[in-house]
Amino acid sequence: SPKFELGPDREGCVNDSLKITAQNSYVRYMWNNDPADNNYFKIVDPSFPKYRLLVEDRNGCIAEDSVRYVANPLPVPYLGEDLVKC
Repeated sequence: SPKFELGPDREGCVNDSLKITAQNSYVRYMWNNDPADNNYFKIVDPSFPKYRLLVEDRNGCIAEDSVRYVANPLPVPYLGEDLVKC
């Protein structure tokens, strides 16, 4: 079967987008069980934490890998108590 990896798990902030890319040497890609024409997947909605890719090479051999994406909440800034100066 083909040897490939999507790399380590990823982490970002809630409003970030992320593009996961695999080698472009395969004849078939299926991201999360959906057929795709390309070797990349752009995460724009991080509510789904795991992304799986199945690839097929020219010999009909199949391999798969997955990567997790953790979307951290945005930080809430705190500048302290309001100050009044006269």
